[in-house]
Amino acid sequence: MMNHGPRLLRYTNLALISAVAILAAGAGAAIGCDATPNPDTTGGAAGNGGTGGGATTTTTGQGGGGGVGGALTVGSGGQSMGCDPGASSVDDDGDGYTEDQFDCDDCDPNANPGAAEVIAEADPLNPDKPIPKPADEDCDSLIDADDPDLAPCDLSDTIQLASTDPMDAVKAIGFCDTDKDGKTKFLKKATWTLADGLSPGVSVDMDKFHLGHGIFKTFGKDTPREGARMLALSSGTARTAADFGFVSRNFNKGYSSNPPLTFDGASPACPGVVVPKSSVQDAAGIELEIMTPTNALSLEFSFNFRSYEFPQFICTQFNDFFWANFVQGNVNKNISFDDQNNAISVNAAFLTQCECPPAGVNDCIAPPFPAVGQPQKTFNCTGKDLLEETDFDGNTNPQATYAGWTNAGSGWLKTTTPVEPNKLIKLRFVVFDSGVDANGKKDHNVDSTVFIDKFRWHAVPADLQTVAE
Repeated sequence: MMNHGPRLLRYTNLALISAVAILAAGAGAAIGCDATPNPDTTGGAAGNGGTGGGATTTTTGQGGGGGVGGALTVGSGGQSMGCDPGASSVDDDGDGYTEDQFDCDDCDPNANPGAAEVIAEADPLNPDKPIPKPADEDCDSLIDADDPDLAPCDLSDTIQLASTDPMDAVKAIGFCDTDKDGKTKFLKKATWTLADGLSPGVSVDMDKFHLGHGIFKTFGKDTPREGARMLALSSGTARTAADFGFVSRNFNKGYSSNPPLTFDGASPACPGVVVPKSSVQDAAGIELEIMTPTNALSLEFSFNFRSYEFPQFICTQFNDFFWANFVQGNVNKNISFDDQNNAISVNAAFLTQCECPPAGVNDCIAPPFPAVGQPQKTFNCTGKDLLEETDFDGNTNPQATYAGWTNAGSGWLKTTTPVEPNKLIKLRFVVFDSGVDANGKKDHNVDSTVFIDKFRWHAVPADLQTVAE
């Protein structure tokens, strides 16, 4: 946690932040529903379960990095297939599907063709409660480990580092979502965007824009959190030194955009320092438009942010941001931030992947910058294992003042946010440069990169927060 004193700004490890609070949610039969199977319907819906929504493995997802659109970690009621106390044309459990519409368990509102397959697990708030029996939540006649929806979808060698297909990026983050007809089930659209969610216009050099995203099998010693690949977005080049198009530290793409709607340029860790909203440059982003599963109550994703701006540009008029923009109904906000509401940037408390002279780790005291009288900055560096064998290991800053420092990264973090089931949402991941100097020159240099992976749905609620993975 950052403690603000007259001369000290301290950054601490994310591990001090509280873990995700997951609330209890039942997935059992509707109250008053007679679980006695109807002899006219028992087993009938299960046999046709895939029609109209059972997921398999094709285009957008060939399984799921752990579920349809990622793993749904929740217990299921495990009721009898075809449970229905009345006519098959009646939606007894109120989930929007009848048995005539291939609801394979009309006593469980969490089981229907609009749901996602889930893994039965213990209730995190009731550890003594038995783990529920596995069930066929998405009504495709397959359960848990036997359902290919729970397999990674980014294993194919056809997914290349420099792919410009946004669907390859969707697979790389672990959003795996295809029904038996080969159509996407929850994902309505995936598009490359600028910071404000608009597609790149005619003023954008698309060759430079596409250098700002890449799909990686490894990055130095870092590896995917699920499956075989992870998506990188960069205000510079999402490449390694061995890749075509790589530029170290400073890559001017030459374009601007509006900021995200709720971006104000401020960081609570740096009172009085505000990056102008009009100074967003070199953004790289992807936006997903999704109809949430009927049994989804929250989602999560993992990310790892690295920046060349460390430590020189902490609390200055220059800053790079990772923005996870979430839209549902009247809600439009960033959902990734530290415990003091700092958006993910060089000013956030999470940048603990770093080393400094002479100690290497622990309390790293940065040289005063940019002027005498600025509060001293102290960082809790924990090491650089996820920077090693990358361009972020060591400091590419040309100033001798910063010799011996590394650049910095956050390590892998996890964001969770509540969602409403069966609702349209937009989720935009974007990284961008921002800032302007005294002469009005805008920031196109000193870049930052974020890696995103392990997208997941959950059928239990979760607090909105970002914590160490």
